[in-house]
Amino acid sequence: PDTDHVLFALYREAGPVSPISDYFSALPERAPTDVFQGDVLWSPREHVIPDLVIRKGKVEDYDDLMPLLLAEVGVLTEMGDDFYLEELLEHQDAVHCVLVAEDAETGEIVGLMCMSSSLDDQQYFVKHFNTEPYQKLKRWHQRHEKDQAHGNKNSFQIDFFYLNVEYECRATDFLRPAFKEFPFAEYAYIRLPHSIPDHALLSKFQYVPLKQGLTLKQGCFVVCRYILDDLEVRKAQPDDVARLAHLLSAQT
Repeated sequence: PDTDHVLFALYREAGPVSPISDYFSALPERAPTDVFQGDVLWSPREHVIPDLVIRKGKVEDYDDLMPLLLAEVGVLTEMGDDFYLEELLEHQDAVHCVLVAEDAETGEIVGLMCMSSSLDDQQYFVKHFNTEPYQKLKRWHQRHEKDQAHGNKNSFQIDFFYLNVEYECRATDFLRPAFKEFPFAEYAYIRLPHSIPDHALLSKFQYVPLKQGLTLKQGCFVVCRYILDDLEVRKAQPDDVARLAHLLSAQT
C-alpha cells in the first residue's frame, strides 16, 4: 500500500507490450547512453488504483452502509449490540466522527470508520498496555491554544472499521482524514483480537503488548500522527543537540 510509483526498464527492440503499454509511459531521457538502449517506463499507482475519496458520513448513507455491514465481509472490528450506526451518523461532534470511503470513479460507498475520543478510554489503554515507548500517550509537541479544552486527551479510538475487500490495499487512506478530525490527538488506536490476520490498515500501526500479568481478549494497535508526515533528511547542526538529547532521553 505504500508503493506509489513503479519503474520498468524495456529494451527498445522489444516494442510495446500489453498490459505494460496500457499503464506505463516512457520517462524523458536526460542524456544519451550506450549502457542501456531502451526506455525507463513509469506508472503511478493512482492510474491503476486511485486513492479512495474519504468524507464525513451523513445520515443519508445509512441505507447504503447497513447491507454491506450485515454481510460481514470486510468488517475488521466487532459490531456489538450497542452499535447503532444511524445514531453515530446523526450525532457527530468534536469527539465523535464517522468517515466513509467512496470509489473515486463510481462514487460507490466502499468503507466506513467510526471514531471517538475519551479520556477514560485513553487511561484504560495506558493502564493495561505497555505504552511506555509512547510516553504513555503524553504529548510530544505543544498543543495549539484552540485544543486546550481537550485537557490531557491526546488520542482517539477507532471503534469500528469496514472496507470492501477489493479496496483493502487503500485502507490507510483513512488515516490522514481521521487525524484531521481530531487535531488535538497525536495517537490513534484500535482494539482487535491478539491473533488478528494481517490487514492493510495495520501496516502503519504498532502492536502494543499487554502489561505483564494481565489477560485481555483484545490486543491494541497504535499509530502516531507524525508517521504520516513527510520527513526532511539533512545534516545535523550544532543547534540540534538540545532537541536530540531530549528525543533520545525519551527513549530510555
